[in-house]
Amino acid sequence: MSFGKYSYGIYVLHAPIWLYQGKVLMMIAQRVPAYLHVPLWLCSKIVGVAMSYGAARVSWYLVEKRFLALKSRFAAKSAPQVSPQANPAPCSRCLEEAAQY
Repeated sequence: MSFGKYSYGIYVLHAPIWLYQGKVLMMIAQRVPAYLHVPLWLCSKIVGVAMSYGAARVSWYLVEKRFLALKSRFAAKSAPQVSPQANPAPCSRCLEEAAQY
């Protein structure tokens, strides 16, 4: 399934599509009878999902895929190595404070 590959593009691009589509929907809704508002709204949601997916797919091929190809040119920095200590020795001050209680 290709949804995972394009999910970031859908996430980024759905908001501008949603805003533009809302303006267009309001202009159309003013010109159609009231009984068509619900079917119009439902169609707009279906078209919005399709537009978001299509825009994300185009974004993947034109932008994201090319940037991911550059990944091999940059070395990843490894995390600093920390020596594992299961039970570090308590400091003398901590022992004195614990003895008071």
